[in-house]
Amino acid sequence: MGEMPRPRSIVARLRGLLYHAPKSLAHHSRYPDTMLNKPFKVLFFVLVLLTCAAVIAACGTAEPDDPTPTPPPAPDPVVILQDAADRFESLEFFKFTMLHENGGTPITFGLVMEDVTGDVAAPDRLQADIGAFAGNLFFDVTLVAIGDRTFLTNPFTKEFEEIDGGVISSALLDPATGISGIIRDAVNPVLEGEADIDGAQTYHLTSVIDSAQLTSIAPSAEPGLPIDVGIWIGKDDSLVYKIYMLGTMSSDEEPDITRTILISAFDIPVEIAMPDLEADS
Repeated sequence: MGEMPRPRSIVARLRGLLYHAPKSLAHHSRYPDTMLNKPFKVLFFVLVLLTCAAVIAACGTAEPDDPTPTPPPAPDPVVILQDAADRFESLEFFKFTMLHENGGTPITFGLVMEDVTGDVAAPDRLQADIGAFAGNLFFDVTLVAIGDRTFLTNPFTKEFEEIDGGVISSALLDPATGISGIIRDAVNPVLEGEADIDGAQTYHLTSVIDSAQLTSIAPSAEPGLPIDVGIWIGKDDSLVYKIYMLGTMSSDEEPDITRTILISAFDIPVEIAMPDLEADS
């Protein structure tokens, strides 16, 4: 078989129509070819131009090949909290600060804790400097907790004394009832947005926790009191950088009392030693 003829282009076909159509129509008309040929060519040429312009415009409004991608769905706040709790429980070392406004947390020796800054070495070591007040007097004391033993400097003698129980250490060393417990007990968490915490990009979540779940933070906490909680969790590392609690945990506290916990120096080793009680005696 011979080679198939190549199809004519659209431009060639239009050129053919432009050349032949006026003559064909003029041939079959009752008007002479000399009267109709020139004006018909002009009119037909205008119609062809309009048709080409419409085709080009239609091609120009076609859908783009690469449409704007659909943004990914917002992360699930429940999953964010679960990952954060697991990550916190895996830490071996961290530094913490707890601040109070409009009140404080009772500890021992008649002291009410206002602020505390310290280090934790998992699973059972903590050392912290505490700012506390008793009436109109303010004291700085130091706490050391190792295992099931807790030591606190006497605010008057400045010597370490072993005390019964670890009011502060239980809140930070025990993953079931401390910071990890706060995260896991959050009810109906809401992802409020994102925030920068000391250079870390975090998710900001809010929730409500029953005060009965916070006895590790405030031993005098009474059940049935709703506490508004804000939690800031790293977007890339699931680390807990900040926890904010608003609301009274007992009838003795002011209704607008706040507690803020800041966490940093993740897994940076620190040594915490048993205090030398003989040297203090």
